[in-house]
Amino acid sequence: MSQKFPIKTAQQLTEYVRALRKSRGQTQADIARLMGVSTMRVATIEKDVGRLSTGRLLALLQLLGARLDLEIDQEVTWPSENRERSPDSLKPTPRSTEGIPKRSQGGEW
Repeated sequence: MSQKFPIKTAQQLTEYVRALRKSRGQTQADIARLMGVSTMRVATIEKDVGRLSTGRLLALLQLLGARLDLEIDQEVTWPSENRERSPDSLKPTPRSTEGIPKRSQGGEW
């Protein structure tokens, strides 16, 4: 069963990430091990998820069994290279830990 949670602020997203981890029965140490970072880094992320790059945020959400959907309130003209794509071709790939960085680079994860 899929649930949707509209997010309008980074603080809301931060709270959802923490709640999602807890609802799955995972500790910060569990997530740290899967991400290849320290437990302290996971605690920092849970205080301010807005400090993550978009790619790393998407990887974290995938790890937690969630995804980020873009909802548009108006008609959009897509660039020509995207016109031929169907919405199905833009769906994320199935969840796995493949592609999730195992080490912090430059102090950020």
